[in-house]
Amino acid sequence: MTHRAWVILRWILPAVAILILAFLLGVLLQPAIANHWRWQTVQEALASLRVNVITPRTSDPVEREYYYYPSRFSKSGVLRHDPALTMPGLTLFSSVYEPAAYLIDQSGKMVHKWKMPFSEAWPAAPHIELPVPDKFIFFRKTHVFPNGDLLAIYEAPGHWPYAYGLIKLNSESQIIWRYPALVNHHLDVAPDGRIYTLVHESRNLPQSGLENLTTRNFIDDVLVVLDADGKEEVRISIVDAFARSKYAGVMDGLDTKDVLHTNSLQIVTQALAEQVKVAKPGQILLSNLTDSVLSVLDLPSKSIVWARRGSWSKQHSAHFTSNGGLVLFDNKGRMDSKHKSRILEIDPRTGAEVWAFSGEAEAELVSENRGSVQPLENGNYLITESNSGRLLEVTRDKKVVWEYVVGHAQRGKSPSAFEALRIDLAGLKFLPAQ
Repeated sequence: MTHRAWVILRWILPAVAILILAFLLGVLLQPAIANHWRWQTVQEALASLRVNVITPRTSDPVEREYYYYPSRFSKSGVLRHDPALTMPGLTLFSSVYEPAAYLIDQSGKMVHKWKMPFSEAWPAAPHIELPVPDKFIFFRKTHVFPNGDLLAIYEAPGHWPYAYGLIKLNSESQIIWRYPALVNHHLDVAPDGRIYTLVHESRNLPQSGLENLTTRNFIDDVLVVLDADGKEEVRISIVDAFARSKYAGVMDGLDTKDVLHTNSLQIVTQALAEQVKVAKPGQILLSNLTDSVLSVLDLPSKSIVWARRGSWSKQHSAHFTSNGGLVLFDNKGRMDSKHKSRILEIDPRTGAEVWAFSGEAEAELVSENRGSVQPLENGNYLITESNSGRLLEVTRDKKVVWEYVVGHAQRGKSPSAFEALRIDLAGLKFLPAQ
C-alpha cells in the first residue's frame, strides 16, 4: 500500500464519514434543537453580537437604512403655508439626523436648537452594555418647558435595547439631570411637574397570571413617574396591569418578546375626562402597538380599566381630544392600500370612525412605522409623517395649510422626523421678544 493510500484510509475517509454522520444527525435533531431554549440563547447571543457590536462599527446609518428611507420629496423646508388657517406658534421636533431638537417658526427659520451627543451625556453609561457610536443615537421624544429646559429621550435604532435613557437640558444644552434607565418612545408632563414615561424591563416566564404567553423571555413596558428632578416615584408593570384586569386576553398566544410595545401615553386631565367618559382624571391613555390596542391604566389599582381594538393597525400617538374623541396615527389600518397611513379619530365609547385623513392624492400619508398627531386648539391637526421626514398641519375639512420637509437627505435617502409639537410662542419665556 502506498503512503498516499494509507493516509486516505487512515485519516481522510474516517473524517468524511464523521462529517456525513454529523450532518445527518443534525438534520434529524434540528427540529428539537431549534426549539430548545439553550440553542435559542446561543442564536440570540450571536445575533446580538452582529447587531450591537459589529454592524454599528462597520457601517453608517444611511447604508443600513436605520430610520433613513428613500426620499419622497425633491424639496425641503416649508413647501406651503396659509397664515390665515394655521395655528400660531413655533414647531418643536427631532430627527434621526442628529441627537438634537429643533424649534422652527412657520417660515422654517431655526429659532432655537438643543443638542447633546449620547457619549457626552453619559461618558460611562451604566444602563447600556456596549453603547453604539453616537452617529446611531438621536432624540426620539422631546418636551420643552417655558424657561427653555428640554426633556429628551435617546433612541438607537438597530441596537438592543434601543431605549437609551432620558435627560434634561437647559436652554444652553447643558445637562441638568440624567435618568439612566431604558426609557423609550414617549413621555408626558403633569401640571405639577411630574414626568410620566415608559421603561423597558426584561422578564422571564413563568409568571403568575401570564401563563397564556407563548414566549419565554419578554420585554415588559413599565410606566414610571419621576419628580421634576428626575427621581423615580412610581413604577407600574403594564403587562401585569393587563394580567390583573378583565382585558388579560389581549396577551393570549402572543409569541413575541415585545409583548405590548407601548409607544405613547397621555395623562387624562379633568377636562378630558369630562368629555371622553371612558377614563377618569389621573388615569393614563396608552397605545399598545403589538396587538393594535388602545388602553387606559389606573395608577391606584395598577390595572387596565379600559381597552379597545378597532379598524386601526400598528398605531402610534393616541390622544383624547377636547371634543370627546380619540385621535391616533394609524400606520397600517387603511384597507384600500397596503402600508399606507392615515390620521383617524374615533368615538372612544363606540369605536366608530368619526374623521380620517389619508393625505392628498399626490402626497398620501406613508409611514409604516412611527408617526404622530397633535390635536391643536383651533381644531387643526399637526401631523408627523416620520418615515418621509414630513410635518404638515391639516384642517378639519382636510386642507393642508402648512407643510415642512426635513432636509439632510443623503444618497437618495431622507432621515425620519419625530413628533412635531406646535408650541405657543407666548409660553416660551426664554426666547427674546419676537
